[in-house]
Amino acid sequence: MRKIALSFLVLAAIIAVPALQAVQVAPQPATPTLSVSSRCVTTTYITVTIRTTTSGAELRYTLNGTQPTRADTPIANGGAVNVPNGHTLKARAYKSYWISAWHTLVWVASDVATSTYYCS
Repeated sequence: MRKIALSFLVLAAIIAVPALQAVQVAPQPATPTLSVSSRCVTTTYITVTIRTTTSGAELRYTLNGTQPTRADTPIANGGAVNVPNGHTLKARAYKSYWISAWHTLVWVASDVATSTYYCS
């Protein structure tokens, strides 16, 4: 019984090493920045630019208050979105990393940038 328990510990250690390598080689992307690029247009919407400093990251955003996922609307780095009056814009950066020890692609998400915009 002792030999089986030890074997499981060795196996767990072998599995943990690639997991630690993934954490080390897959840093979290920078949180996107949201900046107003034009004033309110006829009090209906405001244009906001979304940027990230993480090279090669994909940007996704929502206007309905939900957290952005990779399935949500993509936007180019430095791209602009028209935010309707009173809506909340949320943006997140995603970066992919190839983890050779796992032979797989891993996606890492940034923190979410959030802002609500009002035209008066």
